[in-house]
Amino acid sequence: MSLRPFLVIRRITELSPSWLLQHEIKGLLVDIDNTTTSYHSDNIPDDILSWFDDIKSAGLKFAPYSNARAYRIKNFCDRFGINNPGLAIKPLNFGLGRALQALGAPKDRILLIGDQVFTDCLAGRFSKIRTVLVNPISVHENPVTKFMRVIEKLIGRTRWGYDELTTNDRKR
Repeated sequence: MSLRPFLVIRRITELSPSWLLQHEIKGLLVDIDNTTTSYHSDNIPDDILSWFDDIKSAGLKFAPYSNARAYRIKNFCDRFGINNPGLAIKPLNFGLGRALQALGAPKDRILLIGDQVFTDCLAGRFSKIRTVLVNPISVHENPVTKFMRVIEKLIGRTRWGYDELTTNDRKR
């Protein structure tokens, strides 16, 4: 089983609303720590905040899908007026049902976006949801994640290359 995700991009903002709509994506499961903000920070960069506003304006739904506890993602949920699905327990996906319910879309119309192979990409494989791997926003991570980054390199993350997305692209 390959752990290579459906897409590999540098930053979440590369997924434009027009690209998502063209590819009939209806919902996004979004990791928080090091995907949208630095590890254990509540400060989401302005370009990512604008991206979420654009996603919402395009009629697309999104939900946090994080291993962080519910209190940790509360500000994110409050900022966008969305329900807090709580702890995901990726890659085992115990919180998947709550997150999918919030999106109200079939799995084949959802993307799971995150920065880690062994949580986000593996969760996508287990749940049969396409994944998008992004570069981590920050180098500041907990020790377990730092160790797993070494394993990610060994399995080939650095050799996967980046996908360039255009609105006329009919990717996979």
